Amino acid sequence: MKERILVLTRLAPWTLAGGARIRNHWMIRALAARYRVDLVLTEPHVSVPQEYVHMLESVEVIPPTQQSWGARVRDALVKRQPLYAAGIVSERLQTAVANLLARHRYLAIQTDLNMQAAIPETTTVPIVYNAHNCETALQRRHARAAGLPLGPLLAWDARRLAEFERRMLERSALITACSLDDLRDLHALALRADERAVLIPNGVDLAHYRDIREDAFEPRRLLITGSMDWRPNQQGLFWFLDEVLPFLHAHDATLTVRVAGRMDAAFAQKIARYPGITAIAHPADLREELERAQLILAPITASSGTRLRILEAWAAGRPVVTTHFGAMGLEYEDGRELLTCDTPQTFVDAIVTLLNSPEQWHAIRNAAKQRVVQYDWAPIGEQLLAAYERLSP
Repeated sequence: MKERILVLTRLAPWTLAGGARIRNHWMIRALAARYRVDLVLTEPHVSVPQEYVHMLESVEVIPPTQQSWGARVRDALVKRQPLYAAGIVSERLQTAVANLLARHRYLAIQTDLNMQAAIPETTTVPIVYNAHNCETALQRRHARAAGLPLGPLLAWDARRLAEFERRMLERSALITACSLDDLRDLHALALRADERAVLIPNGVDLAHYRDIREDAFEPRRLLITGSMDWRPNQQGLFWFLDEVLPFLHAHDATLTVRVAGRMDAAFAQKIARYPGITAIAHPADLREELERAQLILAPITASSGTRLRILEAWAAGRPVVTTHFGAMGLEYEDGRELLTCDTPQTFVDAIVTLLNSPEQWHAIRNAAKQRVVQYDWAPIGEQLLAAYERLSP
């Protein structure tokens, strides 16, 4: 009989809305090909699709206790948890996990960091920490980039987050990190963490972007994608809107910039007030936006993990202009697969260069299309299964 895996995650992976969900979806698919998988998640108001009903042994959705921001802060102070995890794991969730552990014999528990408190301290089942980022490193970088008044609060919370994530690293028998940069950050947080860590990179479904036409773009149309309800993405976007966009319009007022991704109506209205900006909230099919864009922009000022939006742009055959933080975690050669620039003027210069040089546009596009092949989810799933083999008795 197949061995059994328990997977804990906060958000429904099948929605494929955001990097964490996408990574979890493909990892769960890989695990289900070899193991019997029970999935527990806490996102409210979701229904389980038939694909997951047939693929997994069970899916249990336990809605979180609804809390105000003030209640989450109090919860963090009382339980000595970072705001990142406060209010996510309820007593009902802890009971459900304990019941599953008592009912079944598991090879491993795979968990996201913010679900750590759902795992009993007394369990002897090996824990696999699915590290979407080194969350502490990301929080520290975000704090430095945020400035006043938010920066000091984030730095204070980062100290709590470091303790929380260090405990996760110490408890884990296996750590799946997204990049070599993350492996180094995790090792700096907890000595010898790298001895239990393996590289399981983020990927992209290459077949999903196969039909995008190379020459179907609208000239001088720029696209920024991403989950715009995530604060680090918002921070990078407003750096672009406030610092880069004025230089860009001064150079060429005919450019159009579209921002497509997960965002609420108020945020979409806010960014649409900037000249030349069109906001597309929750696009039905991002491939349409990618196909019609001449360039993809990824303005990131603090990061960890890897940016799936860059992998999607590569798979779609669209050149990318980003920052060094945006390219963090990817294998690339600057000027070959993408262009990285960290100041407003150099960011503008890179955009203008690619718009006005068909030769360089095609060269970067072709190099990126070759590079992205190594990030296909199918072989990454095989890497994950190979890592799990070390847990088998």
